Amino acid sequence: MTVDSGKPKVGHYLIALLAAVLHGKNPPPLPPELDLEKLYKLAAWHHVANMAYYGLIRLDPLPPPAVMKPFQEARNLALVKEARQELEVGQLVMALEAHQIKHLPLKGFIIKHLYPQPDMRLMADIDILVEESQLQAAKEVMLALGYTAFSEGANHDVYHKMPVMNIELHRALIAKSYPDLHAYFGAGWERAVLKEGTNYHYQMTREDFYIYLLGHMAKHYRNAGTGIRSVMDVWVYKNQLQNQLDWSYIQTELRKAGLFDFAQNMETLAECWFDGREYSEEYLALTQFILTSGTYGTRRRAAVNRLIKEKDAEDSFYFAKLKYTLRILFPERQHMAILFPILNQRPFLLPFTWVIRGVRTVLFKPVRIKRRLGDAVSLTENHSAEMEKIQRLSGFRPERRS
Repeated sequence: MTVDSGKPKVGHYLIALLAAVLHGKNPPPLPPELDLEKLYKLAAWHHVANMAYYGLIRLDPLPPPAVMKPFQEARNLALVKEARQELEVGQLVMALEAHQIKHLPLKGFIIKHLYPQPDMRLMADIDILVEESQLQAAKEVMLALGYTAFSEGANHDVYHKMPVMNIELHRALIAKSYPDLHAYFGAGWERAVLKEGTNYHYQMTREDFYIYLLGHMAKHYRNAGTGIRSVMDVWVYKNQLQNQLDWSYIQTELRKAGLFDFAQNMETLAECWFDGREYSEEYLALTQFILTSGTYGTRRRAAVNRLIKEKDAEDSFYFAKLKYTLRILFPERQHMAILFPILNQRPFLLPFTWVIRGVRTVLFKPVRIKRRLGDAVSLTENHSAEMEKIQRLSGFRPERRS
């Protein structure tokens, strides 16, 4: 999905709406020329339409009912979804505790309680870290609770339960496919502390949770882009717990993780959005990048960043593009081993697994491979240069494949 955030005023007014909700204040009046249909589409793309509703209802006069309806429906759905998620996760955590399975709930399920209302922080998935050796036991618990195993492998196993439950059981805080971040965070258990009154329910310290929040954001940001909600999470967490955090520890650890510059830029951007700090040209550029990324980024941006990873300093753009295209057709062994675990013991079978994957893709996923190849072919030097500029502005050096 693509959304025309086009005119910066649409995106900036959406941010102003969310800022008003966070501060419990009335938002600025609707600009007469604002395209309200685009406002809703952009809010929905970023999964914040439900929260924007709480700002719109404080306007005087109220927007027309036809404008309010989709925002109200998003809010109503979020209320139901949040209540169901809270109940289901409570039951799951109790079941994991009863079966002596170490578990650590992550991200949105924790941070939603710092928002003015938990339904404002919409979640598509519930993420829970489980010790890898206990994933099979956790699967039996999930199935007993009525979940269906949707997929297994890579960094997380996915379970669904109708109508709104999507649970991801993670092997590590950050996948091995992000080597720098994985090297810092590891599996995650060394940063876990047992929750009081439990034997198997773990949590992170407030400081480590904030570092993880930024690390997870950086992962998405460097892959395909990230959305409004990620920046808002940073502001909410810091604003709510500012005086309770050991900032010396946080800054030291962010430097170790290679996240210090990125964290500073995202914190400053959050202050521009939600505290009225004056924008520089650089932060306007970062704002536009995020507004046009949607919640989870875009395919085009993911393709550009993967191409940049392939580009060595001496490579021409077109040689890097060729390497990236070949990587789509012939993935490296570490990726193929997720699909074909036998490669961990018999790496010489890699060419045969490429053939099997190719046949499966042509038969079952022809549209997907066509899109990925189409994205690769359509990339230009300008796309690469613009992305490298954004990454530098964000506090990253262009990432290369090791």
